[in-house]
Amino acid sequence: MAEIRKATLNDVDAMVICGRQFYRFGGFADKGLPMSEQDLIGFIAHTIESDFAVSLVAEDNGQIIGGITGLIFPWFLDFKHMMLQETWFWMLPAYHGSGTGSKMLQAFEDAGKTAGVKHVLMITLDAPHEDRLEQYYKKMGYTHLEHQFIKEI
Repeated sequence: MAEIRKATLNDVDAMVICGRQFYRFGGFADKGLPMSEQDLIGFIAHTIESDFAVSLVAEDNGQIIGGITGLIFPWFLDFKHMMLQETWFWMLPAYHGSGTGSKMLQAFEDAGKTAGVKHVLMITLDAPHEDRLEQYYKKMGYTHLEHQFIKEI
């Protein structure tokens, strides 16, 4: 089984590969959202170095097979209440169903607790199998909060 650990700057290149796959799978281009690889690199580095972010990787036999990143911020209605918002969560398809994703999600939650977070927010994409991901999050103890809508202007 894969090892879950805090990402380091040495992991950025492998995480960019996962980030590219996440972008394609998520259909972001179809929604008019571009991807700058340079900005992805900078964002990943930021989540690794910041005290207000969490960045973890799953590694199997020396290969990065997935990652999860998130930003820590105060709940806008009570600034003492800190939240951890997942920005992306990706596992190489060959590892789906291996249990590694659940292990990574648990490590993400644990990192949030260590940082003083009270709630973790996870996202589903308007993509194939979204219903399976919703069921997965419910199984992991999450409840539905809201939907997001996007419009290009």
